[in-house]
Amino acid sequence: MAGVDILAIIVLNVLVIGGLAFVINRSGKDSSEEPEGGTTTTTSSNDKFAAAAEKHRRKNIQKAIEAFERRQQSSTMDPENPSFPVLLEQSGLLWPRRQYFIVSASVSFIAILLLLVVGVPMFIALLAGAVGGLGVTYLFVRFMRTRRQKLFVDQLPEALDVIVRGVRSGFPVTDCIATVAEEHEDPVRSEFKRVIDFQKVGVPLGAACMKLYEYMPVPEVNFIGIAVSVQQSTGGNLGEILANLAGVLRDRKRMRNKIQSVSQEAKTSAFIIASLPVGVSAAITYLAPEYMEPLWNTTYGNIILVVAVVLMLCGVSVMSRMINFEI
Repeated sequence: MAGVDILAIIVLNVLVIGGLAFVINRSGKDSSEEPEGGTTTTTSSNDKFAAAAEKHRRKNIQKAIEAFERRQQSSTMDPENPSFPVLLEQSGLLWPRRQYFIVSASVSFIAILLLLVVGVPMFIALLAGAVGGLGVTYLFVRFMRTRRQKLFVDQLPEALDVIVRGVRSGFPVTDCIATVAEEHEDPVRSEFKRVIDFQKVGVPLGAACMKLYEYMPVPEVNFIGIAVSVQQSTGGNLGEILANLAGVLRDRKRMRNKIQSVSQEAKTSAFIIASLPVGVSAAITYLAPEYMEPLWNTTYGNIILVVAVVLMLCGVSVMSRMINFEI
């Protein structure tokens, strides 16, 4: 019996030890699995929160862009066809309206004198001189406006780099823009000074940048207005946004230069074709004036001359549109 008791005690000890080992092992597995489940739950919650935040940010960006487009559509100023005072301001010519008309009258007077000297009838000379004087002065203002816009676009990436370096160094963006307005060259200096002037009267930075498009109507200024407005409404790294924008502007400039070099042959051909009638007429008038006399001194000749000039202008306009590309 003693042997049986000892055997029973041994069996009971083995069962107790096995039970304890099973319980300890089971509790270890549960404790090891519990953090895994908690980590999965936490990761899933973080992913949902990040997706919701990204969705909210995209919605705010879309709203900012739509507000910008509505503001542009409701603006009374047409950037492509501005009023005459705005056109003079965009050209960079510090001319008051009175000086513009004085210059136009002077050009018209000189043109009329030259036409009368070469023997053009009085009526034709007066009409052509007046129209030519006003037209030449207006075209000169438009040319200066286009030239100033191209110079602004060429200088803009460097100005944005100055702003980016200042923002990344911890300076306020307003101070960085003021630095560009003080130290950069025209026309970037004067246009960014306009932004500072808008801010001094209480206009927010985003609205001031968007208002700049009315005085410098180029797509690059539109990009700046949208970028700054979106950053102010949704947040983000303004330095990185402006750095990416400067890169985009440089890529656009390289593409524009490439297209210009490719289309240079077509531009040269268009110039030669447009100048041939004028050159041939001038040569014949100089070498054989009696041959061209009916064109100047008869009614039918004057009608033919006017029709020829109109057709030439139409042809030059068509060729100009064919060889100019917008990027």
